[in-house]
Amino acid sequence: MNAAIQAIAACGDLVKAFNPEQGYSSPWSLCLHQILTRLRDSSLGVSKADVKRMQSSLPDDLKTPNKQQDVEELLSTLLTEDHPSFMGKTEKTTRCAGCRRNSTIEATFKIHGLPVNNDAWQSFSVEDALHRQCEAEYLEGVNKYQCEECPIRQDALQTFIFTSLPRFWFICLNRFNYDREQGTAYKVMTPVSTPEFMEFKEESFRLIAVIVHVGLTANSGHYMTYFNDADCCLQNPKWFLADDKDVKEVKPEILQELLAGLVSINQTPYVLLYKKISNSI
Repeated sequence: MNAAIQAIAACGDLVKAFNPEQGYSSPWSLCLHQILTRLRDSSLGVSKADVKRMQSSLPDDLKTPNKQQDVEELLSTLLTEDHPSFMGKTEKTTRCAGCRRNSTIEATFKIHGLPVNNDAWQSFSVEDALHRQCEAEYLEGVNKYQCEECPIRQDALQTFIFTSLPRFWFICLNRFNYDREQGTAYKVMTPVSTPEFMEFKEESFRLIAVIVHVGLTANSGHYMTYFNDADCCLQNPKWFLADDKDVKEVKPEILQELLAGLVSINQTPYVLLYKKISNSI
């Protein structure tokens, strides 16, 4: 829980979206906003009572003792409101090769899942993965498309686009997969380089926080959060590492190794938080 809250607290404008007085309503809204406010104010501290109240207010499936909780699932729970600050939109269109009919599915997201190839020797960047996700895909063979108008499966062309990008963009690198043959979950260790500044769809984004999973398996490990103080120092912000209650400044060379995916084989970026720094088109 600490890793997710530290990531949100890294940006003052994002914290405002969780203010109950601004419409954020959930069983944990008061507890969460109090903790976020205290984390933003260095003169205040977060007490064990604050944390306990927050934990007790969460859904039962996030309170299983002695079990690692997926931080992406926790963030999805916290981002319950359809707030425009962290809401994006996508559109997937499939064109049937048989009848030429287009089928379009529009969707919204609060955390965008980005596939990570299961090849530890082929590193790639977040930008590369986003552009690859938007490439047209031809569905054929075992992947043929079941068209609503055609009696049998058909070849098809499928496209995916972002129609709206949020001001605060949560991106989850999908590192936890399931092997159906073995019946076990596993972690994808592929190195992923994370740009501190990113250009995508004619918009500019700045990296605010990185939630890291420390561990070699999908069923165990630990979460830590790297975050910066760009709110206070826009030109040359400092980076910090929050590991449970311990917070320390991070040396620039350590940060660069992290963003290049080279800190260690088991310390892997998992959830990224970007802030839009250009005007929407």
